[in-house]
Amino acid sequence: MQAHTATPQESQQQSNQQFPQFSPQRPDRHHRRGPVRRLRGKALVLAAVTTLVGGVGAYAAVTAGWDEPPPSGGGGNTVSDGTDPGVNELSLGAQWYPFSPAPGVLASTPLAFSFDHLVEGSRVKKTLLNVQGREDSSTAVLNMTQLVAENNNKVFAPAEGGGLGKDWAYGSMGRMRDGSVLAAMFRPTGAPAPNRVGIPMARSTDLGKTWQKWTAPLVENLVKLSYYRFNGRDIVELNDGTLITGVYGAKTGSCPPPNTSTPPDCHALILQSTDAGKTWSQRSEIPGGNDLTEFTLSRTTDGRLLMVARAGEAHNAAIKPMRQSYSDDDGKTWTPVTTFVPPPGLPAEGIQPQLVLQPNGAMVLSYGRPDNYVAVNWDGTGKTWDTGKLTYSNYIRKGFLGRWMGSSGNTSLTPDQPNSTVQFGDMCVVIWSCQEYGQQNGDWARRVDAVTSGKGKLDLAGGVKAGSMKLTGDVVAADSRYTEQRLAGAVDGSNEYLAAARFADGARKVIDLQLDRQYTLNRIGLMLDRGVAGSAQVQLSVDGKNWGRPVVQQKDSVDCAVRYTDFTPTAARYVRVSGIGRDAFTALNELELYGSDLWTFENDAVNVTPRGTVDTLHAFTADTIMPGQNSQRRAILVDTDPNSMGRMTFPFAGTPAGKKLQLDFGYSGEGYGSGANWEILGTDAAGKQVTGWKFHFRPAAGGKGFDLTVWDGSGWQLVGTFPTFTPNYQWIPVSMTIGADSASVTVHGTTLTTTIKSGNAVSFNGFRPTTGLEVADTNMEHSYDNVQIGVTG
Repeated sequence: MQAHTATPQESQQQSNQQFPQFSPQRPDRHHRRGPVRRLRGKALVLAAVTTLVGGVGAYAAVTAGWDEPPPSGGGGNTVSDGTDPGVNELSLGAQWYPFSPAPGVLASTPLAFSFDHLVEGSRVKKTLLNVQGREDSSTAVLNMTQLVAENNNKVFAPAEGGGLGKDWAYGSMGRMRDGSVLAAMFRPTGAPAPNRVGIPMARSTDLGKTWQKWTAPLVENLVKLSYYRFNGRDIVELNDGTLITGVYGAKTGSCPPPNTSTPPDCHALILQSTDAGKTWSQRSEIPGGNDLTEFTLSRTTDGRLLMVARAGEAHNAAIKPMRQSYSDDDGKTWTPVTTFVPPPGLPAEGIQPQLVLQPNGAMVLSYGRPDNYVAVNWDGTGKTWDTGKLTYSNYIRKGFLGRWMGSSGNTSLTPDQPNSTVQFGDMCVVIWSCQEYGQQNGDWARRVDAVTSGKGKLDLAGGVKAGSMKLTGDVVAADSRYTEQRLAGAVDGSNEYLAAARFADGARKVIDLQLDRQYTLNRIGLMLDRGVAGSAQVQLSVDGKNWGRPVVQQKDSVDCAVRYTDFTPTAARYVRVSGIGRDAFTALNELELYGSDLWTFENDAVNVTPRGTVDTLHAFTADTIMPGQNSQRRAILVDTDPNSMGRMTFPFAGTPAGKKLQLDFGYSGEGYGSGANWEILGTDAAGKQVTGWKFHFRPAAGGKGFDLTVWDGSGWQLVGTFPTFTPNYQWIPVSMTIGADSASVTVHGTTLTTTIKSGNAVSFNGFRPTTGLEVADTNMEHSYDNVQIGVTG
């Protein structure tokens, strides 16, 4: 994987440049002055976009230490710069409550599993969530509540038919390559001779609507445990059809031990099935020194299996540091167990770990006790844990045991978007002193954005769905068992095995993508068939006939996530992925494209300052409320502050002498208020930073289009009126051609031109949108998307 190199537009030098100080001008009255001409015709327009998922919600800061909860966060309420697009970013998004009953209804210890399916033609996650409604005691009667969310964890409702039932506690679960969902219960039962252990199993062929149950015998061919617990989370299907999952338990002693003087007797095993879960046997024991309990498994970006486990601490003793190990042969053998080394500021101790390898290659780890955390390894190998955050804290008192009570730290983690996951946790575990909080029971969910480097990511899935982009290739016919396997699976944002464009037998190993227009590309992400070796290359073309030399080549690649390649910015409207040699790829799991001169916000963390912007106030990346327009995310200025204006600055390399700036973007006023200001920043002949042009755009009187005015240094002058009015929550395509002595603004095909300048700029290096005319103006929400910076003659 090649490191991302920041373009001049992304460089920190540009981010730190001293733009002219922001200062709002008071509008005296609008004057019509100076030459104005109106042109009608087709303008260069960028598709503006927005989103439907997630939310603009709480913004949390990382905790300085693990013993106390973090301070409340701000999020856009202070002047700040966005992070450099050339670095990775971890951010916490909105928190919501899938199950939050009234006092007296017990609810804790969530366990969630998610699977791909289609909703209204889009690939989304369906999540099955199990909530424990009993005391945390082995003698308590099982009382589970099972919920389901159909569309990326938005709304949870009771599972169809009660799901697997109140007496079924989720243990391990997985999606098989035939489309079915296979589940194993947390606690096994007895089995007829000659076997001692029976595993309650269930299979669903309709993604959890109905289930078929049976008890599978366990052949104890390696070791006999006195009890087993299914807590390996995922059931993984290998390329040869073998299923593997994890269990833990004790041989003859106790796990956990009753006191600190008794050594732990905790063992972690990998089980296997070669008959689709009808029977199971023991594949290996992970060598953990009798000190491994709850553990999680995940593929890494280099194809290994990573295991992270809870250690076997004694009853009422301090939690021990977690352990981790690797397997290079699909769980047959394991490396010596090492101690988990957390990111700075987070604890090494924890329980109930869970791993997710995001499509973008970031490995996310969830764990807790005390409190709840996420940690991230950016290269997807789990070798180092680079950063992390405290996600939720609710404890009954300070000091030993009190800090362990309240929220149990039993977390769950499911994939969400290509660069985000969702963490689940509980507010207070039952019988753990929750009465001190008035039986504050319930389960929460929180979005975690772990975005890797790169801006200008194109929303290929949205473009293909809308028909503005087109995929072609000879793929297998649609199958009702897994509708996400289709041609559009090549760009749907998932790294699951079935969410792919899979070639038909004997097919030509080529997939072509026609974009909606020509772009300048500088980064491509590619993932071939998940877990299957293959070779492919990517070529670019402006006309679909003449193809350049490959800009990406992956040979004998075994992919579990997207691999990224950066290259010299290249113009393209057509992209071809084709096989190399006899070992050509069997499926295209994911293709990502990035424009070098774009801000699209698709690879930005939600709820935080947009990447690469500077001098921002009340600016966020958002992905909810607005209807989609070939995109999921956008930048938004939210102005409810009577003491300031919302603003953000897009810095870029200065335009060459004698050249004009070409600026295109989408604008939407969810609340237009007193309108938007668009400042063009630059330098004068002496190299001093100045505002070259400043426009004001607002609804015209009576809703008859939009007025455009320009600041002349002392007052606002009316340039003209665009006749087409656009209602709230709809996108307005805006195109600007800015020169030293004249500027043209095009909206919906109508162009207004003026020579009235705000300053004497000879080169341009920034675009600054702001809200309103006066500082006191409020109740405005202005969205921006697909901001493209270019140079024209």
